[in-house]
Amino acid sequence: MTEPRLRYCVRALVVDENERVLLCRGDFNGLPVWGTPGGGIEDGESHVIALRRELLEEVGLSLTEEPPHVWHQVVDPPVNPDFDVIINDYYLV
Repeated sequence: MTEPRLRYCVRALVVDENERVLLCRGDFNGLPVWGTPGGGIEDGESHVIALRRELLEEVGLSLTEEPPHVWHQVVDPPVNPDFDVIINDYYLV
């Protein structure tokens, strides 16, 4: 039996002073998809380091503090056929 293909990701719930949540529009198989900014954790990265990198890359936000962890999500089966399970950890920014 083969090991499941796991993808570990960090996501940011970026909330402003008016309690609006930032969503990013992407494309998945030709369809528009809205989601929170974030992405995969690279080898050797901590969750916070990955979150800082992803926020800077995707929305130009420089994260200086360590935000609180608010949700652990296991997506099984994922919508991405390259993985068997996607594990998202969400942080409040």
